[in-house]
Amino acid sequence: MRIHRPGPRAWLTAAAAMTVLVTAGCGTTASQEDSTSAEATSAASASAAPASSAAAEPGPGVSDTEIVIGLETNLKSQENQGGTGLQVPSAAEQVPILVDQINAAGGINGRTITLVTADFDPSQPTAPQENAACNTFTQDNQVFAVLALRSDATDAYLTCLQDAGTILIASSPTQPVTAEILAAHPGFYAPQTMSLTRFAPAYVTALSDSGFFTDGKLGVLVSADNPTFQTVYDTVMAPALEAAGATPVYVGSVPDDFAKAGDAAATELPKMAEAGVDRLMALEPNGIGIGTFIAGGAAAGFTPKATMSTFDTPDPVRAALPPGTLTGVTGFAFGSTVDDSEVDSLNATAQKCIADLTAGGQQIADSNGRGVSLINCAGVWFLADALANVTGVVNAESFAEGALALGTDYESPWGNLDMTLDGRTGQHQFTSFEYKPKCNCFVYGDAPIDVVG
Repeated sequence: MRIHRPGPRAWLTAAAAMTVLVTAGCGTTASQEDSTSAEATSAASASAAPASSAAAEPGPGVSDTEIVIGLETNLKSQENQGGTGLQVPSAAEQVPILVDQINAAGGINGRTITLVTADFDPSQPTAPQENAACNTFTQDNQVFAVLALRSDATDAYLTCLQDAGTILIASSPTQPVTAEILAAHPGFYAPQTMSLTRFAPAYVTALSDSGFFTDGKLGVLVSADNPTFQTVYDTVMAPALEAAGATPVYVGSVPDDFAKAGDAAATELPKMAEAGVDRLMALEPNGIGIGTFIAGGAAAGFTPKATMSTFDTPDPVRAALPPGTLTGVTGFAFGSTVDDSEVDSLNATAQKCIADLTAGGQQIADSNGRGVSLINCAGVWFLADALANVTGVVNAESFAEGALALGTDYESPWGNLDMTLDGRTGQHQFTSFEYKPKCNCFVYGDAPIDVVG
């Protein structure tokens, strides 16, 4: 075992503080994802089918010498969020540095990148901002793809972009994606995440195999704000828990907001204690809910054994809570892990990201800054690498082929991805961890668990 802090998930410190720029649930509902590798391969092959002659026209914003890309910026999020003192490095500064470096090296197959931006303010309603952004990206300008930092693009926004032939690449590792969402939006990519309908049963199995449920009474927290997580709990996780012999004695709802989660904890914790809950897990996007319940329970003398996951964003929650609060917490996370102080232990792509941004004048002094930097690199480079595989007409169909061609071992700043699972998400491994009070850190295991169902 080695002590690690997950640099990639450090981006999620920002997510925990501001609910990933804008909290808005997708308007679709989730269904059980195909579980066999044969079905996954079939789906991936379908998404990579050669474009028909009728579709062999360039995508929007594509010429022989240029490709126009949209960028969702987060200028409003540079201020402290939620009273936590956390800061969000600027995509508006970092992405142009990365794009300039690509252009200086000759572009992508001879095409240089031009950026068009639209800013999102997390304190304002989502719908009008998405409407304005879609107009910017599809009417005022024609962009081939949009790079998104938010983790909850709505169904209406995805549909608006898709109707214009514009791709959306969401780089957040907590982007909620299901088989149904991918089927409804073939131009939607979330390479750094794991499909929720793949994640939920695999998480239950990993916990069961570790003995987490043995001789315990389980309580579960489910996002009160995100319908995708709610539906995946009902249709995927609840049946998986029942099959594992771990039917919950209490299921509670938790808002994706610190203050509201605190109010919910005051109401829900006594009910959990009365139900005899001595095991606690969650299915929610940012760790705010379960972190608040753990902290509130500890203050009240109610300390069930808790588990967290990448979708619970364990490390950012650890950073936001007083040292020792997460004593006894265990779990499984996806993505790379790295000691906070040992940047050299990042993979080569992540090291290049930090080096390139530093050379461009960025000061990346802490794990949060590094995490956001890695997500910016991940989005830009996934786009560039998939496009580099396209030798003919550049459009949505050929981009799908290019993304699938990245294969089973694509190295992103977030660790190796398997882009053949469904062609649009890539995380495929869990790593176990446990909290150590002495260092106020998580200790991550060295042997990842493959998740391919």
